[in-house]
Amino acid sequence: MKMVPPTLQQKTTGSEAKVFHLLEKIDWAASFAFCSLNLSEHEYKKWGEIDFVIVSSIGLLVLEVKGGQVYCDRGLWRYESYKHAVVERAESPMAQAGSAFFSLREHLYRTVGRRLIDQAVTGFGVILAMTGLKDAESRGLLGGSEMPPSLVGVKEDLSNEELFASLIGRFFDYWRTQMRQKSKIWSNQEIEEVARALRPWFDRVAPLSISVSKVRQEQMELTAEQYQVLDFCSAADRVMVTGGAGCGKTLLAVECLRRERQRDPMFVTGTESLARHLRASLVSDPSRVYSFSELNQKISARSHVYGSLIVDEGQQITNVESLALLSSYLVGGIERGRWRWFSDPNNQVLPDADFDPAQQERLKQISFPGVLTRNCRTTPQIACTVQLLTGASIGDSTTRGQGPEVTFAEPGSHENQITAAASMISTWLEDPDIKPSDILLLSPKRPDTWSVAQIAERVGLRWRLWYPGWGDSHSNRNCLGAATVEEFRGMESPFVVLCDMDAAIENPDSVFYLGMTRANFGLMVVASAPVVQRSALKAASSGTTR
Repeated sequence: MKMVPPTLQQKTTGSEAKVFHLLEKIDWAASFAFCSLNLSEHEYKKWGEIDFVIVSSIGLLVLEVKGGQVYCDRGLWRYESYKHAVVERAESPMAQAGSAFFSLREHLYRTVGRRLIDQAVTGFGVILAMTGLKDAESRGLLGGSEMPPSLVGVKEDLSNEELFASLIGRFFDYWRTQMRQKSKIWSNQEIEEVARALRPWFDRVAPLSISVSKVRQEQMELTAEQYQVLDFCSAADRVMVTGGAGCGKTLLAVECLRRERQRDPMFVTGTESLARHLRASLVSDPSRVYSFSELNQKISARSHVYGSLIVDEGQQITNVESLALLSSYLVGGIERGRWRWFSDPNNQVLPDADFDPAQQERLKQISFPGVLTRNCRTTPQIACTVQLLTGASIGDSTTRGQGPEVTFAEPGSHENQITAAASMISTWLEDPDIKPSDILLLSPKRPDTWSVAQIAERVGLRWRLWYPGWGDSHSNRNCLGAATVEEFRGMESPFVVLCDMDAAIENPDSVFYLGMTRANFGLMVVASAPVVQRSALKAASSGTTR
């Protein structure tokens, strides 16, 4: 079966992992097994009621897996929960499985239609993964309408893949006998249709930072393009992915690192700040993450070559010397090794980066292409404003929820602009879901020339320098964050105030692009009128988007 997601996280319990790997070995053509085991903790209550969903030509089956020892005493059920704590419930495991199944079926009725779902075999079953048959019988876990033996698997059923496949077949057989009409076999096309409806529920990737609740759910759902890139990465040795800011490149790069875990991967970023941020908060094995400059410094201490390479912000290190260094760390080198290369073709190349178009073409020639054109990290308002001001397309926003309009501080004195920025921050904080730490002030200038302190004082809040792992610290909750535009490259924040955009800024188009695309939901720009006008006129007169 094709597993969705294809790999497990390290937090997965032993019982869940065993069922996962047994499902993986069942050789049923065009079949899928979806699991909620990779969902983040805050999603678990909403989505984690379903452990596994099987979609095959026979139909659909929901599996509830109970690990640890299970007991029932006069209708009170006792077993281990998701976090291994022992809990008691009046609801049986079968009742939980049934509730999850009926909710899922209602979702499929709305998305693919009642006729398609009802014509095939659909149902649910329970697996007591750590409970043997004798124990299940002696504890009164089997029998009656609550736990019919035909719908309960025990420890012995997980002994090998043949017995497990037989158990799944038994579950399907039971529900086939309950149908009032003869069941229909789903075609490959119908299986794919049901799978497409389920995949956004189960194949999830945590965002780079906290997002506002109104749009966060949609921003976490992978787009069809992102699914395609992950599928390419499963099938091809070398994949080159290009896309503008907000298309989820770093998100997918981190997911590739997790999925390449068995191949001894290394993750390299084109910037130091992104590497620090990933090590602080996003990856389970920080020792595998390096900025390119760090990698360059440790060349003499290299102990071994890696089996797989993931590169993010690749446009910063696309040159002969950089590729030669990366080749020395990779089995087979760049020409024959296994790698995933993520880069942005827009205004993202640092002034001191030695970008070589010939080497970019070389990478394209030896890899499978992946292109991201759908913006999944910003609202339509932000995506549209970035394009109008810079001429750089970051793709059509996939977010259906509407965010606030992008605000520009009114032209006038510096004092008036400070007041406008403080007023906007105060307006954002009127929403109880928004914390001061959700708001980041970015500046293209040196910290000693920032207007950040003045804005924070005017709004009556403290501010701190942003650092990798900012959102994980409770002590930051009531503080505004602040960073340079360059330092925050590759990161995201729900709300951004881009400050200090005046005539002293060199290459304002690039700064607008880099700074504005850091915002997920709310954005304010504090810039002098001539700077904004010049950038907008330049974008309009170019007639094309970059």
